[in-house]
Amino acid sequence: MALAHQQLVSDALCALRLVHEPLSFDDLARVLGSPYLAWGDAGQQVAVRTILSRTGLAQWPAVVLDDALARMQPEHPAAGALGEWLKATRAWPRRDSRAEWARRFSQWLGAARFARSASLDSRDAQRLQRWNELLDEFAALDAIADPLGLAAAVEELQRLANAARHAARTGDAAITLTAERGAPLARYDGIWVMGLAEQRWPEPPRPDPYVPLSEQRRCGWDEAGAKQRLEQAQWSLLQWRACADESVLSHPRLEADVHHRPSALPGLATPHSWEDVGDGRRVLEPLSDVPAVRPTDLLPMPPVEGQRLRQGRERLQLQQACAFRSQAQIRLGATEPQIIGDGIHRAVRGILLHGLLNGMWQELKDQRALAALDEDARRALFDRHWLRQVTQLAAEGRPSYPPRLLERERLRSRRMVLRVLEEEAQRPFFRVLGGERQLQLATAAGVITLRVDRLDEDGEGRRWLVDYKSGLPEDFRLNRGEAQPLQLALYEQALAAAGEPVDGMALLSLAPAQPGFSGAGPAAGWPGKWQEIPDWDVQRALWRQELEVLMRAHAAGDASVAPLRQACRNCHLSALCRRADPDADGAEGEVTDD
Repeated sequence: MALAHQQLVSDALCALRLVHEPLSFDDLARVLGSPYLAWGDAGQQVAVRTILSRTGLAQWPAVVLDDALARMQPEHPAAGALGEWLKATRAWPRRDSRAEWARRFSQWLGAARFARSASLDSRDAQRLQRWNELLDEFAALDAIADPLGLAAAVEELQRLANAARHAARTGDAAITLTAERGAPLARYDGIWVMGLAEQRWPEPPRPDPYVPLSEQRRCGWDEAGAKQRLEQAQWSLLQWRACADESVLSHPRLEADVHHRPSALPGLATPHSWEDVGDGRRVLEPLSDVPAVRPTDLLPMPPVEGQRLRQGRERLQLQQACAFRSQAQIRLGATEPQIIGDGIHRAVRGILLHGLLNGMWQELKDQRALAALDEDARRALFDRHWLRQVTQLAAEGRPSYPPRLLERERLRSRRMVLRVLEEEAQRPFFRVLGGERQLQLATAAGVITLRVDRLDEDGEGRRWLVDYKSGLPEDFRLNRGEAQPLQLALYEQALAAAGEPVDGMALLSLAPAQPGFSGAGPAAGWPGKWQEIPDWDVQRALWRQELEVLMRAHAAGDASVAPLRQACRNCHLSALCRRADPDADGAEGEVTDD
């Protein structure tokens, strides 16, 4: 589905259309009724919309709307807040770059609490993430196009949203719930039939009172008599077994004060042969050739000394975010659906950027070599290594992309990399010790293989770990003894185990809109956002303890549902999760450090 057709994105675009005159009443009514935008109490916004509708104007000049909202403000404060919000756009310049328009659009929508006042489910959180990525793509077009006016910027963003395709990874659960006990309409991996108590299945006869009973039985109506009901139940049983590799038949053991016995349908099972898997509290008693698997029943992973642990870093990251998702995704194979998109796949983009920066620093070696290059020389450096990476991807058999798409990606990446190099040039002197270094870290469940993006050494002999981040920014809690971002803490532990401890760590964001550093360590005069960690050894011990606890919990099969809130906002397993209300608990104090 087109991204512009998603309600969250559609409401954002509708709000942006209010930046120029005349203001459409349809757009005003839409934003005042949007669950994703707020200027006060929802009841007040509805009242403002109702009052504006009574004028009968389809188009509102800004001056007329300002006057109408000012008159409503004493009784409806939301009207005044809306008016001030709309006036903020009138100070914007007539022309600017797309990156600046994207920044202003994001801040302006943020002032209206865009996607903050609503309780976002996983699908909406993914749409919000895709909207932010669209703003990045819009900003990246500066590399191939001239600055433009406000109205043209909104129109171009609308066109991009119309062209972009998006399907939430959560999607609908691959489960069909139905009250019908007839033949399934499709083949399934498994069928679970509930409610097969003795007095309910086969179902009691219910002949049609308006048709002679003899005629109903002659025609073989399923509801005509006990014989027909028995044949119907036997036929249904054959259909269930023929349409699924696994069938689970269950009955309620107790409903209020009523005790039930399982069905004794011939050919199914005798009442005593139903398998009791209850623990005294469960109400379902399945009978199946292959028992149903529940995450809480996972057996512990047997520790094998020296054995490589597949997806080691991902296991820990998922276990930290949500134990249920870690067990379901890694150990039970509940993988995410492929992301739909017409552009460069994010995994390919990450490979390109990592290989590109690694190759550039292998050639430069230190900051003095970078400082000696003017802008044209830096562009030439980028182009050489870009061509090398694209050639290498083709040699590895990666999916090919149309030349126009690759050229757009090249211009986007070049603009971002040049800004990153400018950030690097502002650092105190450093030299690059190595990049794409492979390390191994022994854990309770096996050996994790890691790849460190880069190691630097500054002029004072301090060693720094640098990790490239091409995705969304992450919370930094390393100074509080928490292993977040987890990959930095994991890399630090692996380097320390190899006898090469570091003195500081940094994430280098490769997002086009906001490239730059964020990190933790001693004061070093770097640009970006930093946290000082004076008691480095104490914090390291806390990170190590958290990593060990996470690995032991994962290896033991822990699938408890106590996730971080951001994990629920972008999850493809929400339909299967046992968490009743994702907003009821979990990480009230989760904030991103500045």
